[in-house]
Amino acid sequence: MKTVAVLDDDQALVELYQTVLEEEGYIVHPVKLLKQPAQILANIMAINPDVLILDIHIPGLNSFDIIKKLNSHPELSKIKVLVCSASRPSLSSLQGQLSDANLVIPRVLEKPFDLDELSRVVDSMTGLDN
Repeated sequence: MKTVAVLDDDQALVELYQTVLEEEGYIVHPVKLLKQPAQILANIMAINPDVLILDIHIPGLNSFDIIKKLNSHPELSKIKVLVCSASRPSLSSLQGQLSDANLVIPRVLEKPFDLDELSRVVDSMTGLDN
């Protein structure tokens, strides 16, 4: 069974991700929002997800830093990242930062999105779209 971790400060959206993806057979774990990125990464490592759904706008947290740390950590670099945001300028900025740092640009799903599209994207990222 495939596992998805969700790092988002909107509890209603976290619950929506859980409902939709658990109906599709995924195990879904919210990631605790902590002040230290190292603690967040430790929580992600403990979950050991196949996919991390990451919101760009989480107060006090830099999404670029989280993605950069995931890419540089041997055990976390295998996690596929799905960035979700309603802000095209923020998505463009993040993609530019990642490109400048020669990091893999994650999959993006712009909010609002269709719930079937969420399932299709996560299925394709986990190899369950066959």
